[in-house]
Amino acid sequence: MTRSVKFGLIFFCSTAGLLFMRILFSFIALSDNLLNWMFSLLMQGVFLGLVPYLLYRALFRGEKSFLADCRVRPKVHPLSYLIAFVLGLLCFVINMAVSTLWYILMQTAGYTYSSSVGTIFSSPEVLIFEILFTAVMPALFEELVDRGVLLAALDDLPGDKIKILIIGIGFGLVHQNAPQLVPTMVGGLIMAYMAVKSDSIVPGMIVHFLNNFLVILVDFGDQKGNIIGKIYYAFWEFYAQNLLVMLAIAAVLTAATVGLLKVFAKINLPYRKQRPAALSIPSADAEFERIYRMSAGRPMPHDTPEAAPYVTTIGYDGFVRRVPRPDMAAPQTQQPPLPQAKRGSGDYVFVVLAFAMTAVTTVITYFWGVLR
Repeated sequence: MTRSVKFGLIFFCSTAGLLFMRILFSFIALSDNLLNWMFSLLMQGVFLGLVPYLLYRALFRGEKSFLADCRVRPKVHPLSYLIAFVLGLLCFVINMAVSTLWYILMQTAGYTYSSSVGTIFSSPEVLIFEILFTAVMPALFEELVDRGVLLAALDDLPGDKIKILIIGIGFGLVHQNAPQLVPTMVGGLIMAYMAVKSDSIVPGMIVHFLNNFLVILVDFGDQKGNIIGKIYYAFWEFYAQNLLVMLAIAAVLTAATVGLLKVFAKINLPYRKQRPAALSIPSADAEFERIYRMSAGRPMPHDTPEAAPYVTTIGYDGFVRRVPRPDMAAPQTQQPPLPQAKRGSGDYVFVVLAFAMTAVTTVITYFWGVLR
């Protein structure tokens, strides 16, 4: 079982757990506040936190680099955090326009939005719990699985664009809710780009947290009628006074977002882990990997004298490679590479199954909204 299959299985189990939680909580009658907090705690902490970690330990025996494999790497260009903060603000404003357009399209297509009360900010404790369960936990655990685990599963795909598209669009699907589909895709593409270009999901966590936090803050200000609510109401009156005005502002902010993302990619290029080309054969199992790891950096017993300047080692992606020894000059005659690793579509079977399952669930939620 390759690394792609293993990480794909982890991703599939997490998304299946989310579906299970949605079905289970549809039969539980609690207040909106308590229901949302319990759902977030179990979904985020268990199915997007504990379950992926336990599966990783079971599938990668002896490995202790779960966070590293999932790109929890704070070592990025220092300016990345400021850019992430600005992108979080831009994403929030852009999604206001996207959500409005999607709302109009969904209603035109016959979808009826639910009329739930939502969060009632009856005390300061409610605001604290809402920030914890709706902003902090999703920023940590959704990024860990929907960006980190999924990116690890797609490691062997050539090129960055296809990875960004799959991870970004997939983020909308894994929410398994038709009203959230397009708005979450927009944020998903931004955070996927940042994760791929920096090889770290930490900047994306900032964008994710800030976007969710601003939604909570606006809702809180609107209910309390405080200065936050008044500022937001004044901005919304200007922003939404005309659909063309909203689209024009959103287009300008989108262009600014694209420019910042390009700067982000450029400054993080030196920080990004460079993965060598796949002149490799895949490791057969955990024991095979263990033996080769013990021999990393030394000539193997079966190496010929001509190949002595080369050592057999294992790369970041778990594949065995023969590379020149740093203390010896490369031989004049070119050594034949080891057999190329053949990657097949079967490596991504669990990722495909996860997206198929979430796509079907999203379609069902749409028809459920049409029929109610």
